[in-house]
Amino acid sequence: MNKTSSPASSPLVEDPLRRKPARLAETGTFLDKILNSITDPIFVKDRQYRWVLLNDACCELKGCKREDLLGKSNYGFFPAEKAETFWAEDEAVFLSGKESCKEEKFTDDAGKSHTIVTKKALYTDENGEQFIVGIIRDITEQKRAEDASRESQALYHSLVEHMPASVFRKDFEGRYVFVNSRFCRLKGMAPQEILAKTPRELIVYETMQKAGSASGKQSTLGQGAEHHELIIRSGKPIELEETYVGPDGSIEYFQVVKSPVFGPDGTIIGSQGIQFDITERKRAEIKLNEANRRLVEVSRLAGMAEVAASVLHNVGNFLNSVNVSSTLITDLVKKSRAQALSRVAMLLREHANDLGAFLTSDPRGKEVPEYLGQFAEHLLSEQNAILQELQRLAENVEHIKDAVAMHQNYARISGVAESVNLADLVEEALRLNADPLQRQDVRVFRELEVVPPLNLEKHKILQILVNVVRNAHQACEESGRADKQMTIRVHGEEGRVKVTVADNGVGIAPENLARIFNHGFTTRKGGHGLCLHNGALAAREMGGSLTVQSGGPGCGAAFILELPCSTHKVPYE
Repeated sequence: MNKTSSPASSPLVEDPLRRKPARLAETGTFLDKILNSITDPIFVKDRQYRWVLLNDACCELKGCKREDLLGKSNYGFFPAEKAETFWAEDEAVFLSGKESCKEEKFTDDAGKSHTIVTKKALYTDENGEQFIVGIIRDITEQKRAEDASRESQALYHSLVEHMPASVFRKDFEGRYVFVNSRFCRLKGMAPQEILAKTPRELIVYETMQKAGSASGKQSTLGQGAEHHELIIRSGKPIELEETYVGPDGSIEYFQVVKSPVFGPDGTIIGSQGIQFDITERKRAEIKLNEANRRLVEVSRLAGMAEVAASVLHNVGNFLNSVNVSSTLITDLVKKSRAQALSRVAMLLREHANDLGAFLTSDPRGKEVPEYLGQFAEHLLSEQNAILQELQRLAENVEHIKDAVAMHQNYARISGVAESVNLADLVEEALRLNADPLQRQDVRVFRELEVVPPLNLEKHKILQILVNVVRNAHQACEESGRADKQMTIRVHGEEGRVKVTVADNGVGIAPENLARIFNHGFTTRKGGHGLCLHNGALAAREMGGSLTVQSGGPGCGAAFILELPCSTHKVPYE
């Protein structure tokens, strides 16, 4: 059997590896394709520093055609100073035979800046002729990425170093691989004492280093290993509070957020955490809770005092009317002509024996019947006046009783709703303030529309109107104006009824408009700040509102009481 020759040894099969380079170089096509397929600029210089070979990328970089570059040196293309630099670099390669590598900035014809790396190596052909082979690589994007990475790292480092929190990161095995300075201060250790240790190893190390020392802190950091393992398993972050107990027994509180760290491929490669010192907040919360407890007790007592003060304030308004009525009755009694009747009786006793002749013949006796008739009419008039004032006195006493009853039930049950004629209540409020209005010579103008009766609490509405009218005449008094006046309007619109009490008094400053109904707020010397506050509350309880408008100091004010026209009782909020 004849042996079969291998393809490599068969004379009929040509070995491509044995082809002479000359056959490829004769056309240059193969070499050109290789060089021009490379995106990095490539060039070859002879010993006279002339370009003898360039690929397309190199021509494009220099912005010239190949035929314009071949056979030329740097001196024919670059400025003299730059050409001298290139000559020195090339000469160093020719003389040393060592490869050179240089990074430099380059600006293209469009004005765009590039960062390039030029590598040059010495090549000697079979004839001993020397050439420099160079390759240029544009690393602009790489440099930008590196700069961005460095900037990002610097920003991250600056952020974690200066943020008001302790920051740490662990590898997959739970060893600390990064800690910021605040974390080190918290532990009282240097970074090199912490890094590459697990929390358990850190506790052992800390115990050994600070054995017998009172400077250490007891903490919940011993749970750090368990938290790390939980995060590695679940891939989910956790939030919790950790405490540190100092040697003096003081407690420090920290809000901690721990989360997984993911690698480039999305797998978990460790965990990280941020610890925020919330000691002051926690201590403030503890104090606040204690203060709230005390405030509840104080508020309870203050509430009782407020109710008492409100009762006294409202009762005081009605007591003024009681005082007016009692003064009028006293004046009527003092000025009564009842004493004159005793003189007539004495005269009749003197003439008891001749009473008939005295009454018919004596000039004085003839006047007695006429005098008695006139006197009877006068007594009747005095009686009616006294009865009227007594009726007013009884009504005011009833108002006082209602005011006390209202405040007794203020926090428990509402009063009784009844049909209310608003015009009558306006007149009643004016009557209860009649004496101070007359004394201050305040002219009152009425613009009362006929509106449907309201099914609300009569006493609360009356109390609001009494207080608002009283406030209006006090504003007029304080203004010092000669033409003091008050206008009361009643009108209805869209299921609501409005009572407006407007005055031309001292007015209200803009900054006080929002506070005028606050409890205890008053600009009046000796005022309590209860009248308008209680009025606003009472209006709200009835489903209405009490508001105020004013153009400012000296422009008067208008208080508007708005109430619903509903036929059923509005539930309290």
